Amino acid sequence: MFKIFFFRKLPFFFLSIPILWVRIHAQSFRIEGQISGGADGSPLPQASVVVYSLPDSALVKGVSADLNGRFKVEGLKEGRYGVKCSYVGYVTAWHQVSLSSRMPSFLLDVRLKAEPKMLQGVNIEDRQVVAVQKGDTLEVNAAAFKVNPDATAEDLVTKMPGITTENGRIKAQGEEVKRVLLDGKEFFGDDATMALRNLPADIIDRVQIFDRPSDQAQFTGFNDGNTEKTLNIKTKRGMSDGQFGKFYAGGGTSWRYNAGLSFNHFQKARRLTWLAMSNNINQQNFSMQDLLGVAGLSSQQGPGRMMSIFGGMRPAGTSAPGFGGGGPLMNSPAANFLTSNQAGINTTHALGLNYQDEWGKKTKVSGFYFFNWTGNETEKNVKRQYFSRDSLTAPNYSEQSRTQSRNMNHRAGLRLEHTIDSSQSIIWNPTLSVQFNRQDYTSQARFFKDDTLDLSASDITRYSAAVGVNATQDLLYRIRLKKRGRTLSFNSVSSFNLRPSDGWLKAGNRVFNPDSIFVNNQNNDGRTVGYNLTGNVTYTEPLRTFGQVLISYSAAYSSAWNRRSTWAEELPTGTYRLDSLLSNQLRYGQLLHRPGIGFNFSKKLLNFSLGLDYQWASLDVHNTLPRVETPRQFFQNFLPKGSLQLRLKTRGQLRVFYNTSTQIPSVSQLQRMVDNSNPLALTTGNPQLRQSLTHNAGFRLNVSDSSRTRNFFMFFNFNEVRNYVANAQIITSSDTTLAAYGVRLPAGAQFTSPVNMQGYRTLRSFMGFSMPIPFIKCNLNLMAGGLWTRTPGFVNGLANVNNTVNTNTGVVVSSNLGERWDFRVSYAANYNIVTNKLRPASNNNYYTGVAAGNFTLMPWKGLVLNAEMFYNHYLGLQQGFNNNFFLLNAGVGYKFLKNRAAELRLSGFDLLRQNVSISRQVTESYLEDSFSNLLQRYFMVTFTYTLKKFGKSSPAAGGEGAPMGPPPPGFPPPGRP
Repeated sequence: MFKIFFFRKLPFFFLSIPILWVRIHAQSFRIEGQISGGADGSPLPQASVVVYSLPDSALVKGVSADLNGRFKVEGLKEGRYGVKCSYVGYVTAWHQVSLSSRMPSFLLDVRLKAEPKMLQGVNIEDRQVVAVQKGDTLEVNAAAFKVNPDATAEDLVTKMPGITTENGRIKAQGEEVKRVLLDGKEFFGDDATMALRNLPADIIDRVQIFDRPSDQAQFTGFNDGNTEKTLNIKTKRGMSDGQFGKFYAGGGTSWRYNAGLSFNHFQKARRLTWLAMSNNINQQNFSMQDLLGVAGLSSQQGPGRMMSIFGGMRPAGTSAPGFGGGGPLMNSPAANFLTSNQAGINTTHALGLNYQDEWGKKTKVSGFYFFNWTGNETEKNVKRQYFSRDSLTAPNYSEQSRTQSRNMNHRAGLRLEHTIDSSQSIIWNPTLSVQFNRQDYTSQARFFKDDTLDLSASDITRYSAAVGVNATQDLLYRIRLKKRGRTLSFNSVSSFNLRPSDGWLKAGNRVFNPDSIFVNNQNNDGRTVGYNLTGNVTYTEPLRTFGQVLISYSAAYSSAWNRRSTWAEELPTGTYRLDSLLSNQLRYGQLLHRPGIGFNFSKKLLNFSLGLDYQWASLDVHNTLPRVETPRQFFQNFLPKGSLQLRLKTRGQLRVFYNTSTQIPSVSQLQRMVDNSNPLALTTGNPQLRQSLTHNAGFRLNVSDSSRTRNFFMFFNFNEVRNYVANAQIITSSDTTLAAYGVRLPAGAQFTSPVNMQGYRTLRSFMGFSMPIPFIKCNLNLMAGGLWTRTPGFVNGLANVNNTVNTNTGVVVSSNLGERWDFRVSYAANYNIVTNKLRPASNNNYYTGVAAGNFTLMPWKGLVLNAEMFYNHYLGLQQGFNNNFFLLNAGVGYKFLKNRAAELRLSGFDLLRQNVSISRQVTESYLEDSFSNLLQRYFMVTFTYTLKKFGKSSPAAGGEGAPMGPPPPGFPPPGRP
């Protein structure tokens, strides 16, 4: 049977071979050719060639030309194709090709032109890949976002999906960015905003957004839940070697000036960055650690929660670059600084150095040094409404104050990572900060009823000076044992702080019923010394191939000593005596032991961890002034934690987490001393305070649809604090003496002390959605969020609960037209509801809206036009604070010299002279609106020189002619030819 079948079919088999060979050969169509450019027709190496099928415009294949500009696209089928040939700096060329059995191959000789010209052929537009989810990392393509040639990395990333700025801080997916890496290496330590403001946008290839595990977690592979939001900037090919930076200087009306430099020298692994600046236009180019600040000098800062009128969300469109110095424009409610927005007029002199290198193959080192001198002059008008069940004891408070402060800070840090051998490594991270601060303060304050009846008033003059020294070191030693997944690590953390201070106070106080006047003249000096020692040992043991067990033990001891002596003047002799009521001597120590165990499961797309720590702590407080108190407390807590991380393949990830933590009271909260810095608002501490326990739970969802270039993220978080340190306030309606504290309160004055209470809760949510709008070449970002805060407290012995609900929405549209056209428009709306248990009549709803827009236009050669606009709208604030204003800044510049490296610019700031600063603060006992002075209209002429010098292989080195690789497959261009 087999033979009959074989011989019958054999002739047909041989006859079919030629036919089959013809068909196979006919299907092997190809397109080949050469790409050249410029006037001399020189070949363009590695030019991009992308082939699309017609008429559906589906992507078929993409290749790069060789070093001689030759290319070949094989494996095509019969049909019509569109061929896109592109090269950075040249006009993209399109060709239509038809392949058939008669013409199985097509030869193209492509000449690209450097000057713009309308080309004939197929009209196809390419849609760039915006973002791709790679495991736990969202990778964003920088080329998909167009910015002007002078843009910084901050200008670029704030156009990307889910990245915004709030008060000068970068946020990604609703969380603050703690660290910026440059090609995987630390850049400017933990100062993310500084790193972004000192990198030019045109060196960036990709930006990766991810949750960076701790050093120990990276080594052990055990997900302990300790992560920080991180951006990793991947530079373009050739950008790792070279020099780049910016130098600027300008002067203007009202004696305004602004000068500075940012210079980077990159040579292989060694990277040096120098920074310097000097200005009196409110640009503060360093982080919060540079400001010891007024709050740091006060002995009492109540635990009231600050809530901005922007509700915690600021539109991304308010982060436009400055018009002359490459920084923010001015101290407007929508401006951004690397320090927090300080009201008033600020003068800053600063310099910094950042260093990265590799010392051999086993040692990586990075370090920084910053110097900052800031002078601030602030005038503030405050109105405060207190919550109380009895309207007779619920006065209003107003204050007009003027503050002059000077702050100088030196800050340095080092990170040294050494690999001893294949199984051992060590990381050492020391930091040092030395700060000097002085402040002159004057104010006039009064308590009153219904704007007509004055209860009491005060006139205060105060001076204070302080020095702050803070030193820390973190040492981590890690051993990888023979069995895979078995590790042992030792961690040691120590810190020391010293803060001496001195000052004086002169206050005149008047009570109107009955009418009486008393005067306070006093001098004070103080010193605070503290240190902390912590040791930790961690062991991990693998469980088969999918899990790990972690066993840890940590011990810590912290101690602090605080002394403050107040000398009061006795009239009429004029002699000074020690006022024990206003003085303090306190020493406390805490000992803590914390063993723990954890389990981690990781397999394919799922990672799950669960842990339980037992914590035993003792707190010894020795208070000898103003009276002897030596309470000793013991605390025992079981602290569970857990997290679940689910990867949604290539589309994103979901993370659910829960953890607990404890917090001991601060020195200022424990000291019994009465602080009369404001004689109408006295404060004291409480040595009997217990530690607080916080429960924190939430989830994060990130979804990226690369095929449709859409991104979505959602963040949800809930906090509950047990033994929350709340304010207990006494508000007097008549002249009152508090025997327990030995103080006299005039009518309308308040006395505040901290107490432990239950019921503090917060609920926060935030979500964002982004997508391109192809027909107008723009990117759309939509944001929405909510915040609910429940704050307990006591007012005149009655328990009070203040509930604050904030809902906010925002929309940002940013252009993607090209470097000659760049704009961003946004609107943020916030609606706030404040309810109070004791005094429902004081319930308040208020609305804030911020519309913003900034535009950059380069219409002709070196001409550059800029404009920035903000419209702020307020409803529901106290009388005198419902100010709506329009802020307009504009500038015109001209670029010249080679590669347009120099620019001369005329800028106008606050052209309509409407700039104001309004904020609202809500605590458990009062609602406060404040108005501060700000910079107003001035004009400035600025000269800027931009340096960009990279290696020969760099796209920026030759100006034009750098290669651009083909787009990844799977992302066809929209539309039809």
